[in-house]
Amino acid sequence: MVRLVPAPVAVANLVHALSPVPVGANIAVCDLGGGVAATVLHHGVDGFEVVSSLEDPTAGGLQLDEQVAASLDGLSPPGRGTPADPRWWTLMAAARTAKEQLSAQSAVTVSMPPPQPPTVLMAATVQAQARPLWDRAAVLTADAVEAANLQPAQLAGPTWPAAARRCRRRHRPWGPGWAAQYTRSPIRVSRRHAALPAQPGHRPARAPCGR
Repeated sequence: MVRLVPAPVAVANLVHALSPVPVGANIAVCDLGGGVAATVLHHGVDGFEVVSSLEDPTAGGLQLDEQVAASLDGLSPPGRGTPADPRWWTLMAAARTAKEQLSAQSAVTVSMPPPQPPTVLMAATVQAQARPLWDRAAVLTADAVEAANLQPAQLAGPTWPAAARRCRRRHRPWGPGWAAQYTRSPIRVSRRHAALPAQPGHRPARAPCGR
Protein backbone atom coordinates (compact mmCIF):
# COMPACT_ATOMS: atom_id res chain seq x y z
CA MET A 1 0.00 0.00 0.00
CA VAL A 2 1.27 3.46 -0.89
CA ARG A 3 0.66 6.14 1.74
CA LEU A 4 1.08 9.79 0.82
CA VAL A 5 2.67 12.05 3.41
CA PRO A 6 3.62 15.75 3.36
CA ALA A 7 6.98 16.33 1.67
CA PRO A 8 8.70 17.57 4.87
CA VAL A 9 7.61 14.37 6.61
CA ALA A 10 9.07 12.31 3.76
CA VAL A 11 12.36 14.18 4.12
CA ALA A 12 12.38 13.70 7.88
CA ASN A 13 11.86 9.97 7.36
CA LEU A 14 14.81 9.90 4.96
CA VAL A 15 17.05 11.75 7.41
CA HIS A 16 15.96 9.38 10.16
CA ALA A 17 16.87 6.40 7.97
CA LEU A 18 20.36 7.81 7.40
CA SER A 19 21.03 9.00 10.94
CA PRO A 20 18.36 8.04 13.52
CA VAL A 21 16.49 10.93 15.12
CA PRO A 22 15.53 10.13 18.74
CA VAL A 23 11.86 10.03 19.67
CA GLY A 24 10.99 13.35 21.29
CA ALA A 25 13.50 15.27 19.16
CA ASN A 26 12.71 18.05 16.68
CA ILE A 27 14.15 18.75 13.24
CA ALA A 28 13.83 21.54 10.67
CA VAL A 29 13.24 20.83 6.98
CA CYS A 30 13.97 23.47 4.35
CA ASP A 31 12.65 23.22 0.77
CA LEU A 32 14.81 25.30 -1.58
CA GLY A 33 12.91 24.72 -4.79
CA GLY A 34 10.48 27.21 -6.30
CA GLY A 35 10.76 29.55 -3.34
CA VAL A 36 11.67 28.45 0.17
CA ALA A 37 9.55 26.63 2.75
CA ALA A 38 10.83 25.95 6.26
CA THR A 39 9.10 23.36 8.43
CA VAL A 40 9.80 22.20 11.97
CA LEU A 41 8.76 18.64 12.83
CA HIS A 42 8.55 16.72 16.09
CA HIS A 43 9.48 13.04 16.16
CA GLY A 44 6.80 11.30 18.19
CA VAL A 45 6.23 7.63 18.86
CA ASP A 46 3.96 7.45 15.80
CA GLY A 47 6.35 9.27 13.47
CA PHE A 48 7.00 12.87 12.48
CA GLU A 49 4.40 15.62 12.80
CA VAL A 50 4.55 19.24 11.60
CA VAL A 51 4.89 21.80 14.40
CA SER A 52 5.38 25.00 12.37
CA SER A 53 5.79 25.95 8.71
CA LEU A 54 6.71 29.22 6.94
CA GLU A 55 7.07 30.00 3.22
CA ASP A 56 8.59 32.71 1.02
CA PRO A 57 7.94 32.29 -2.73
CA THR A 58 10.58 34.89 -3.62
CA ALA A 59 13.68 33.03 -2.43
CA GLY A 60 14.86 29.64 -3.65
CA GLY A 61 16.71 27.67 -6.29
CA LEU A 62 14.30 28.61 -9.08
CA GLN A 63 14.76 32.29 -8.30
CA LEU A 64 18.53 31.87 -8.47
CA ASP A 65 18.22 30.19 -11.87
CA GLU A 66 16.14 33.16 -13.06
CA GLN A 67 18.67 35.67 -11.77
CA VAL A 68 21.58 33.88 -13.43
CA ALA A 69 19.66 33.56 -16.71
CA ALA A 70 18.73 37.25 -16.67
CA SER A 71 22.34 38.25 -16.01
CA LEU A 72 23.51 36.32 -19.06
CA ASP A 73 21.43 38.25 -21.60
CA GLY A 74 19.48 40.97 -19.84
CA LEU A 75 16.17 39.19 -20.38
CA SER A 76 13.52 39.18 -17.66
CA PRO A 77 11.49 36.21 -16.41
CA PRO A 78 8.04 36.09 -18.00
CA GLY A 79 5.32 37.73 -15.94
CA ARG A 80 1.92 36.23 -15.22
CA GLY A 81 -0.02 36.08 -18.47
CA THR A 82 2.99 37.33 -20.43
CA PRO A 83 4.60 34.98 -22.94
CA ALA A 84 8.33 34.50 -22.49
CA ASP A 85 10.92 35.39 -25.07
CA PRO A 86 11.71 32.10 -26.87
CA ARG A 87 15.33 32.48 -25.77
CA TRP A 88 14.37 32.59 -22.11
CA TRP A 89 13.91 28.87 -21.57
CA THR A 90 17.18 28.13 -23.37
CA LEU A 91 18.90 30.58 -21.04
CA MET A 92 17.22 29.01 -18.00
CA ALA A 93 18.51 25.56 -18.95
CA ALA A 94 21.99 26.95 -19.56
CA ALA A 95 21.94 28.85 -16.26
CA ARG A 96 20.91 25.77 -14.29
CA THR A 97 23.64 23.65 -15.88
CA ALA A 98 26.27 26.33 -15.30
CA LYS A 99 25.18 26.78 -11.69
CA GLU A 100 25.68 23.09 -10.98
CA GLN A 101 29.08 23.01 -12.71
CA LEU A 102 30.28 26.01 -10.70
CA SER A 103 30.08 24.01 -7.48
CA ALA A 104 33.36 22.40 -8.55
CA GLN A 105 34.81 25.01 -10.92
CA SER A 106 35.72 28.68 -10.63
CA ALA A 107 34.38 29.48 -14.11
CA VAL A 108 32.40 27.82 -16.90
CA THR A 109 31.65 28.58 -20.52
CA VAL A 110 27.93 28.96 -21.15
CA SER A 111 26.38 28.25 -24.55
CA MET A 112 24.11 31.13 -25.49
CA PRO A 113 21.09 31.13 -27.83
CA PRO A 114 22.09 31.88 -31.45
CA PRO A 115 23.42 34.11 -32.78
CA GLN A 116 25.22 35.06 -29.56
CA PRO A 117 28.66 33.57 -28.87
CA PRO A 118 29.39 31.56 -25.72
CA THR A 119 30.08 33.56 -22.56
CA VAL A 120 32.07 32.90 -19.40
CA LEU A 121 30.26 32.78 -16.05
CA MET A 122 32.28 33.06 -12.83
CA ALA A 123 31.52 31.20 -9.61
CA ALA A 124 31.93 34.43 -7.65
CA THR A 125 29.12 35.99 -9.68
CA VAL A 126 26.68 33.19 -8.90
CA GLN A 127 27.71 33.13 -5.24
CA ALA A 128 26.96 36.85 -4.97
CA GLN A 129 23.54 36.31 -6.56
CA ALA A 130 22.83 33.34 -4.29
CA ARG A 131 23.84 34.92 -1.00
CA PRO A 132 20.64 36.96 -0.37
CA LEU A 133 18.47 33.96 -1.26
CA TRP A 134 20.28 31.55 1.05
CA ASP A 135 20.38 34.17 3.79
CA ARG A 136 16.61 34.46 3.46
CA ALA A 137 16.28 30.66 3.65
CA ALA A 138 18.36 30.60 6.83
CA VAL A 139 16.32 33.41 8.41
CA LEU A 140 13.02 31.75 7.48
CA THR A 141 14.20 28.46 8.98
CA ALA A 142 15.24 30.25 12.18
CA ASP A 143 11.82 31.96 12.27
CA ALA A 144 10.09 28.58 11.87
CA VAL A 145 12.13 27.23 14.78
CA GLU A 146 11.12 30.24 16.89
CA ALA A 147 7.47 29.80 15.87
CA ALA A 148 7.70 26.26 17.23
CA ASN A 149 8.83 27.74 20.59
CA LEU A 150 12.25 26.14 20.19
CA GLN A 151 15.87 27.27 20.04
CA PRO A 152 18.27 26.03 17.33
CA ALA A 153 20.23 24.16 20.00
CA GLN A 154 17.09 22.12 20.72
CA LEU A 155 17.01 20.61 17.23
CA ALA A 156 18.23 17.06 16.80
CA GLY A 157 21.18 17.65 15.07
CA PRO A 158 21.95 20.86 9.34
CA THR A 159 21.62 18.63 6.40
CA TRP A 160 21.59 20.84 3.34
CA PRO A 161 19.78 19.97 0.12
CA ALA A 162 21.74 18.22 -2.58
CA ALA A 163 20.48 20.66 -5.22
CA ALA A 164 21.32 23.74 -3.15
CA ARG A 165 24.69 22.34 -2.15
CA ARG A 166 26.01 23.01 -5.63
CA CYS A 167 25.46 26.76 -5.20
CA ARG A 168 26.08 27.38 -1.55
CA ARG A 169 28.82 25.02 -0.43
CA ARG A 170 31.13 28.00 0.19
CA HIS A 171 28.40 30.02 1.90
CA ARG A 172 27.30 28.94 5.38
CA PRO A 173 24.47 31.18 6.62
CA TRP A 174 24.15 29.15 9.82
CA GLY A 175 27.53 30.50 10.95
CA PRO A 176 30.56 28.89 12.64
CA GLY A 177 30.14 25.51 14.25
CA TRP A 178 27.57 24.19 11.79
CA ALA A 179 28.42 21.10 9.79
CA ALA A 180 26.56 20.14 6.63
CA GLN A 181 24.99 16.85 5.57
CA TYR A 182 23.52 16.51 2.10
CA THR A 183 20.56 14.23 1.50
CA ARG A 184 18.99 13.09 -1.71
CA SER A 185 15.29 13.85 -1.68
CA PRO A 186 12.70 11.08 -1.92
CA ILE A 187 10.48 13.60 -3.72
CA ARG A 188 12.53 14.03 -6.89
CA VAL A 189 10.10 16.33 -8.66
CA SER A 190 9.44 18.78 -5.85
CA ARG A 191 13.06 18.55 -4.64
CA ARG A 192 12.30 18.63 -0.97
CA HIS A 193 15.29 18.54 1.32
CA ALA A 194 16.15 18.56 5.01
CA ALA A 195 18.12 20.92 7.25
CA LEU A 196 19.24 20.00 10.75
CA PRO A 197 21.58 22.00 13.01
CA ALA A 198 24.68 19.86 13.48
CA GLN A 199 26.28 19.26 16.84
CA PRO A 200 29.99 20.20 17.17
CA GLY A 201 32.20 17.43 15.89
CA HIS A 202 29.23 15.49 14.47
CA ARG A 203 29.83 14.05 11.01
CA PRO A 204 26.46 12.75 9.80
CA ALA A 205 26.17 10.07 7.16
CA ARG A 206 25.81 11.19 3.57
CA ALA A 207 23.43 9.93 0.97
CA PRO A 208 24.17 10.00 -2.77
CA CYS A 209 23.47 13.39 -4.27
CA GLY A 210 21.66 13.86 -7.53
CA ARG A 211 18.87 15.57 -9.38
